[in-house]
Amino acid sequence: MSHKATVATVITDLEMLKKTIKDLGYSYYEGQELTGSYTRDWSAEDRKADLVIDISGRKDLGFRKSAEGFYNLVGDFYGLAGGQKGLSNKVAQRYAVNKIQKEVGLSSSYGILGLTETLQADGSIVLEGEIDEQQIVSA
Repeated sequence: MSHKATVATVITDLEMLKKTIKDLGYSYYEGQELTGSYTRDWSAEDRKADLVIDISGRKDLGFRKSAEGFYNLVGDFYGLAGGQKGLSNKVAQRYAVNKIQKEVGLSSSYGILGLTETLQADGSIVLEGEIDEQQIVSA
């Protein structure tokens, strides 16, 4: 039985997505199709993925770029620890942190010299930045 699903995301930066997957402790493959016992009966179109994630030897989950430019999470989530929601939430959270850190690092116009990341007991992440005093404008 197939458990095919697509989870819409707002992920657009492929390099940050790759970093996110690595940060979560997974490896990925480019240029491969989704594979696994449930995906073998899927059409070639359904098996397409821009990145296939290797989670405990499973290769039936990945990301496929949509016509709108978003990398959506696709595959068979059956039996995945944490399920579809757990994985998509972890990816979304880590991607957001990585993207913020990248953007702050690329631009001094934010007046932030660096970010410190702190993981909270509830699983949330707090980013704190050091302010560049010279960027403060007084009225």
